[in-house]
Amino acid sequence: MITQSLCYLPASKQGRRAKAKYDLVEILRVFRPQLRRITTLALVMQLALVPLPLALHRWLPALLGAQEGPLIDRTEVLWKLIAVVTIASVCRAVANYHYLRLAGKVGHAFVAEVRKLAYAHLLRLPVDYVEKRGAGRLLLRFIGDADALRGWISKAGPRLIADALTAGGIAIALLYLKWALA
Repeated sequence: MITQSLCYLPASKQGRRAKAKYDLVEILRVFRPQLRRITTLALVMQLALVPLPLALHRWLPALLGAQEGPLIDRTEVLWKLIAVVTIASVCRAVANYHYLRLAGKVGHAFVAEVRKLAYAHLLRLPVDYVEKRGAGRLLLRFIGDADALRGWISKAGPRLIADALTAGGIAIALLYLKWALA
């Protein structure tokens, strides 16, 4: 999907489209491991909160219910709930820190490579093409597009994948909790 959206280039007579597509695919191939790590961190951030409803489902009835059988130590149940919330919060915070750090680093490095590629392409353009459109307008357009690409490739894209996987995980958790609820 990323390759298709980046490689939507108009056809050219001199085969620049095929070369640009190849170069973009190579740039994406180089950054694929880092993008996978970013997606994994986004998934960890999403799934870190899933144990909270599961813990509440398990311990809240014992905490709020009437004492019919043996006396349940409510403080122990409360400490378990506090531990689950704390562990989930710490996992989410650590994943969020690494996600933001890695996404920023990878996003800037990716856009730097794409800028090199675009600059090399601009140098090969005929002079009348640049004069007709204005060098400043071309550069401003590319700067805006590059900033949007940086945000999408390093943050929005991995979060979209993580959100889709999280929705599947939540559906499974709902099925586990109660079939009618799902």
